[in-house]
Amino acid sequence: MQHDDNKSFLCRAFVPDEWQLCRDIRLEALLEEPSVFSSQYSLEEHKDEAYWRATASSDHCTMFAVFYEGAVVGCVGIATMRDDVSGSSAILWGTYIKKQFRSNGLSRLLYKVLIDFALTKKHWQKIHVSHRATNLTSKKATLAHGFKYVRSKTKIWHDGIQEDELCYELDLNAIRRSRK
Repeated sequence: MQHDDNKSFLCRAFVPDEWQLCRDIRLEALLEEPSVFSSQYSLEEHKDEAYWRATASSDHCTMFAVFYEGAVVGCVGIATMRDDVSGSSAILWGTYIKKQFRSNGLSRLLYKVLIDFALTKKHWQKIHVSHRATNLTSKKATLAHGFKYVRSKTKIWHDGIQEDELCYELDLNAIRRSRK
C-alpha cells in the first residue's frame, strides 16, 4: 500500500500513558519479524505496566511512533546504553514499520525525529546501533542516516543461528558542531 502524502504521517515520542500502544507495536514487531530483533516475544509479552511505561518514556528510554490516521504503524526506541557507565552513549533499538507502510520514507522520518531528540540530550555523545549481517534493510537505513560502521562480532542469536552482528555509531558532537 503506497501512501503518497507524508503529511498524513505523524512521528512523535510516546508518553507514559500510551504504554499499551507502545507494548502492542513492540510485541507485533517481535511476532512479525522475529529474526531481526535481539529480543523475543516470549521475553517481553508478560512484562508489566511499569516496564512498558518506562519503555514508552522515561529518563533513560524513549520510544517513538509513526501514526497514520491515528493508528501506530511503526516505532523505534532510544535508550542510554547500560554498559556505558558514563551515560554518554545511547542505543537505537527496535526499528519496525508495518509491512503495508514500508517504502514510504518512514524510516527517514523515524531516524530524523530520533536523532533530533538525541541531540537535545547533551550528555549523549554517540548513538550506537547494530543488526544482523543479513538484515540489509537495516544496514541501508543505518548508513543513510550517517552512522559509521565500527565493528562486527559473531553472535548466536535467540533463534540459535550464529551470524555476525554489525555495529555502527553516530557522533552526536560532530552533528552539533556542524549545526552551529
